[in-house]
Amino acid sequence: MKNRSTRIGILFAMVVVLVLVAVVGHAGRREFWLTPPKSETEDYMVPPPPFTEGIFPCSECHAEMAPNPKRRVLEDEHTDIELKNHAEHERWCLDCHDRENRDKLRLVSGERIEFTESYRLCGQCHGDKFRDWRMGIHG
Repeated sequence: MKNRSTRIGILFAMVVVLVLVAVVGHAGRREFWLTPPKSETEDYMVPPPPFTEGIFPCSECHAEMAPNPKRRVLEDEHTDIELKNHAEHERWCLDCHDRENRDKLRLVSGERIEFTESYRLCGQCHGDKFRDWRMGIHG
């Protein structure tokens, strides 16, 4: 009986030591405790973009139009679009919308993305907000 109690005590002590070694090993790495966990995927559940009725897919109207990269005042369509606080005097549609496929957005890298991934486009200039949003801190 005494041998069995001794063995159980030794086994318990070994488990406690292993747990302490694991905890102390990680405690030395400050970033382990301070860095939020990374998302397992880069996909995020977001609501669909708020399209105005009858304007999507863009290709329905733009398919027959030659792309015009020149910034100008639009007088027939899209007159209600305002780029408040977004360098409205320097920006143009094709800064964000893909020139060849109007049903896609375009990142600075040239990668085409869906409108449902517009957060990636916004995140190019608003990196701090994008980082916080991905962690659930912002909006």
